[in-house]
Amino acid sequence: DRLDLAIARFHLQTPEAALAELDQIAAADRKGDYYLLRAQLLDARGKIQEAVDALNRGIRTAPTRPDLYLQATGFLLKHKLNHEALDLLEQASRILPDARELLLAQAVTLELLLRGIDAQKLLARMQARWPEWDRLKSAEARQTLETAIALGANTPEAYYYQALAITHAAPDDLDAAQNAIAHALALTSKDPYVYLLAGKIALTKKDYSTAIGRLLEATRLQPTLVPAHYALRDAYKAVGEDQKSAAELDEIKRIANDNPADDKNPFSAQDFLFSVH
Repeated sequence: DRLDLAIARFHLQTPEAALAELDQIAAADRKGDYYLLRAQLLDARGKIQEAVDALNRGIRTAPTRPDLYLQATGFLLKHKLNHEALDLLEQASRILPDARELLLAQAVTLELLLRGIDAQKLLARMQARWPEWDRLKSAEARQTLETAIALGANTPEAYYYQALAITHAAPDDLDAAQNAIAHALALTSKDPYVYLLAGKIALTKKDYSTAIGRLLEATRLQPTLVPAHYALRDAYKAVGEDQKSAAELDEIKRIANDNPADDKNPFSAQDFLFSVH
């Protein structure tokens, strides 16, 4: 059909050629997918406001399609319109209160806005509403994050959560997890939890040299980060560095005595996204 032809022209020719193909579609046949593609083409031409208008028209033609809201959210995140993305998702959730993927996307967007407490509360409400959903599906979280990243949510938090979701949803897909955490590392050099996860992924891959380097950086950034010391103990033990492994255990005991409160990942939604009981 003409939508497929327009997509082909976009990839093989130009956005202008694809738009010309779209214009051949009769007004009565212009539904949600038409406006979604039109928005993507206008975005490719740098016509941001026209693209927004097309997305709005698409949602009006199909207000009960969750995927349209998710695509629109990704577009807004791509252009750093995070507050607008949150407004859209809140509106969508009022129209589609049973669409869990929209609520999960809303929680992710709250995290990107550094509103971790609000994200926690939202995810807790989801857990209370769907008690049979004993943990929020890591696979759904991974899909939501990958969609957001593909459409422009280029933040270390997004890549951190993507890597974390992969380790839960597909623990054998170490290359994908490594790729995601590498993106997070490229965007931040100051977050110990990013280095901790990078180290743990490398440790699972038996890349002990890289694992030790990442974990040492995590403990340099946050000396009391007990999980990093545990992982270092295992890494040193794996390479036969028994003295260093024992020293890490001693350090863990010292930290436990000096700091009875557990270290807490500031990316607060992690506990809800992957550890709801």
